[in-house]
Amino acid sequence: MLSCINIGLELNNKTVLKSLTLSLLPGSIYVLKGANGSGKTSLLQILAGLKSPTEGNLLWNNKAIDYELYHKNIVSYLGHEIAIKKDLSVFDNLLLWSKLKSSELLLNPAISHFQLTEMEDIQCKYLSAGWQKRVALARMIISNTQLWLLDEPEANLDEKGMELLLQLLQAKIASGGMAIIASHNQSYYNKIPIINVEDYKT
Repeated sequence: MLSCINIGLELNNKTVLKSLTLSLLPGSIYVLKGANGSGKTSLLQILAGLKSPTEGNLLWNNKAIDYELYHKNIVSYLGHEIAIKKDLSVFDNLLLWSKLKSSELLLNPAISHFQLTEMEDIQCKYLSAGWQKRVALARMIISNTQLWLLDEPEANLDEKGMELLLQLLQAKIASGGMAIIASHNQSYYNKIPIINVEDYKT
């Protein structure tokens, strides 16, 4: 369980977030809503342990977070920068990730889920933005962590790619995993509870 207790963030003397309290239980999923610059990405980065809040605390299973363990085994974050190595093939990108995560057994399932088999030998720099996003999302399967934090994961995906993403999220939650998604397109996630970050300004 991830607990956020009175999380606040100030940037350049501006209140970005204030007094946000949230508990994320196994099998939970939320969509973050808000205008550009409202704090969605900042909140995801706080939850990922990549940015420190100005105030408040994050707990994992009611204990202070050991961030080395947290980053290694518990949380996976996919931001706007998808961080694939474009000079490597699809297969080599995902193989490298599987070795980093000691999860080689998940390599083929990840390739299969996002229908990347026919793309395996292609260098990622030759793929469209949508196919590159599929490669990045396949890393989430390989990471095999409990908590996924996704910043506009639907960006650049076509209809089929979006369908595969939603199927993956459903499977993640059904297995007891957790996810938080920042998105401007709530219509894609119309059955998922929403957190409006603009409610946490004052």
